[in-house]
Amino acid sequence: MSRSAVTFLLFALCSWIGVMMMPVADLLDTTLKFVGAISLILFVLALIKGRKIKFDPLLR
Repeated sequence: MSRSAVTFLLFALCSWIGVMMMPVADLLDTTLKFVGAISLILFVLALIKGRKIKFDPLLR
């Protein structure tokens, strides 16, 4: 896994753990959810760019 993919994965995990530890939904909770979602999308894009996910167009 590339360094950027690991970084985005850690950002997503830390933000979702922060959301789970929040007792009350407030602005910080919403912000952490947003950061987690964006980090997860960037993680998937970093994996695709790093070619760790192979796509085979010929389904055998």
